[in-house]
Amino acid sequence: ALRTPVSSCGRHSSAAADAEEPLRAVLTSTCLPTERAREALQSFLRARGECAPKRCLVVEDGRVTDAPFKASPELGATEYLERWRSEVVAKLELAGVTSSEFCRLSELATQSQLRERLSGVDVFYLGPGNTYKILYEVERLACGDPHFWHTLLTASGMVFVGESAGAIAAGFSIETVVWKGWDVRRAVPESWNNLAGLNLLPNDASIFAHHAREWEDVVSARAGELPGPVLCLRDDEALVLEGDAEPLRLS
Repeated sequence: ALRTPVSSCGRHSSAAADAEEPLRAVLTSTCLPTERAREALQSFLRARGECAPKRCLVVEDGRVTDAPFKASPELGATEYLERWRSEVVAKLELAGVTSSEFCRLSELATQSQLRERLSGVDVFYLGPGNTYKILYEVERLACGDPHFWHTLLTASGMVFVGESAGAIAAGFSIETVVWKGWDVRRAVPESWNNLAGLNLLPNDASIFAHHAREWEDVVSARAGELPGPVLCLRDDEALVLEGDAEPLRLS
């Protein structure tokens, strides 16, 4: 059976409590879909300094994993991936990001390599695609430390942006992808069976991305399986987090 977390692990540690900056994050189902979502990111970036260029590292493991299965005769896997990259760069520019670099965590072997890639980065963008692949890679680099990502983000002051699967992975559990049955376990070891997310949200909240009326009964029936609230995100919404305050919903 897949294992899922039973208690809070990502937010309530002494390391997190001593962090220099509150966690700042923007979570979406699609890439920064509204002006208000982009303004929220821009506001967080201003807090890091008005003058310096703003850099973003975009994690694309999930999108790369799914690209061959999203391709069509009209749009090949390479074109599919490039179209998404172009959209991300354009939306980030509207939010004040001056430079975007794409990265595959699967190509990083150690935390030292990760920290080197993140040097001077203002926004850590965990992209969409295969949720299992994304979670596997971030968990691998955490090396068993459940506080690693929360501490890394708050100690550096980097803004976290999660799109779709990236937003789901930020929650207490990625079990919400099981409810939909959309994601297939690809490019992860057969023995790996984790559903515990990064738990970056207050109150052990989990994310249900791409919410629509057709999923209301599913969420209502299964939300009680998780210890914290399930926050549903439509494609035209964003959740904005700052520290331990309740997430602000923008549409």
